[in-house]
Amino acid sequence: MGWYFSKRNKTTDDYFLGGGRIPWWAAGLSIYATMLSSITYISQPALAYSFDWQAYLGYFPILLIVPLVITYYLPFFKKLHLTTAYEYLEKRFHVSIRIFSSSFFVLFQLVRMGIVVYLPALALSTAIGLDLYVAIISMGVLSIIYTYLGGIEAVIWTDVIQVGVLIIGLIAGLVYIGMEINDFGLIWDTAIEDGKLKMLDFRFSFTEVVTWSLFLGSFALSFTTYTTDQTVIQRYMTTSNEKEARKSIWLNGILSIPFGILIFAMGTFLYVYFKEHPEFLTVGMQNDSVFPLFITNHLPQGVAGLVIAGIFSASMSSLDSSMHSISTVITVDYYKRFYSLYSDLKGLAVAKWTTLIVGVIGTSIACLMATFPVTSIFFFFQETIGLFGSAIAGIFILGIFIKKAHWKGALIGAIASITTLIFIKYSTPLNFYIYPLIGIPLCVIIGWVFSLLITIPQPDISGLVYQRKPTNIT
Repeated sequence: MGWYFSKRNKTTDDYFLGGGRIPWWAAGLSIYATMLSSITYISQPALAYSFDWQAYLGYFPILLIVPLVITYYLPFFKKLHLTTAYEYLEKRFHVSIRIFSSSFFVLFQLVRMGIVVYLPALALSTAIGLDLYVAIISMGVLSIIYTYLGGIEAVIWTDVIQVGVLIIGLIAGLVYIGMEINDFGLIWDTAIEDGKLKMLDFRFSFTEVVTWSLFLGSFALSFTTYTTDQTVIQRYMTTSNEKEARKSIWLNGILSIPFGILIFAMGTFLYVYFKEHPEFLTVGMQNDSVFPLFITNHLPQGVAGLVIAGIFSASMSSLDSSMHSISTVITVDYYKRFYSLYSDLKGLAVAKWTTLIVGVIGTSIACLMATFPVTSIFFFFQETIGLFGSAIAGIFILGIFIKKAHWKGALIGAIASITTLIFIKYSTPLNFYIYPLIGIPLCVIIGWVFSLLITIPQPDISGLVYQRKPTNIT
């Protein structure tokens, strides 16, 4: 695929946006594949195995976010013909805000690349006895090759296939466990009796993950991702028009609900399976290792290979997205923006070399993470988004909805948000789902207030701020 699509990459528009040739359903599946990383594929079954189904509620806010994205954000990105989301921030505010936001994105994605490669490498090394570092490097090299050659089209079309593989692998694993236990009634009864299907916790707590904080926090976390994350925005920018982009975003949101059931069902099935066979568990193992352990010791050949391929797919679909989007941001937001002798041919060369270099760096970070002491990588990842992504989401809200907001106010609001959340993390017992519920409003309010207090010349922002369409009254 990398070789096939390399023949179409004549310009940076081809390499970054596929020349607008991507059909909506492929873009939607690619968004889903990007969001459904190995973090989800391995860590969420571990959550259902260790705790219950509360975290499944985190999928539903996506359906509430889709109308907001297609109504208020998508029209700006499409109308302005943006390649990166952060181009908007310079047009609306100032180049410093563009660089501030894009720098956060690059650093965050580099860390994310390390996580999404490390987890499946751990599964592969456990399941087939492959050295952990060999597994990490193998996945990194394979992803680098097809992303470097084929650009966004290779990334999206491999994502489409990878979604199919990972879902089939998940279903195959569930069917096999069901056949082994040979009593679906037992699975259901055991899960109910032991509280493993519990989804709601109506306690009012700020320190524990309960229903209100999980649902609202997931809404804020997902809102941050779908409105500011280049890996997602770039996908719906590859479609031919706004209507097609809207359908791609809806498809991703709708798919997340039933596919989430499969992911959490795997954790519940594993719980019942190992409760029936406690002798199969390894003393002292981490929760994130329960799925790989099952694959290693209990799935027959063929089925195990299919599930491993699913894990591999989940990792590569996120890795290629991060690599390509970082390459896009560095080429467009830095090289093209500041290099006076920029040309499209030079930009294409820089994009490919950046993809290669970023892939090597991300793979190296994964090697360093091989001994990273994180109890639940899923929660660690969510915490990181809430801690730093809230400021970027706040900046976009200030830009799109508040006419009087200017770049100095937005920057002060963002810094205040990040500083406050770091203080909260290390000085309070608040659970991380509450971070974005504090960070986003704080950035918006402080940014708005300081925009009113500090007077600066306001550039022309026509077409850059949301305006409600007038209602015709007859």
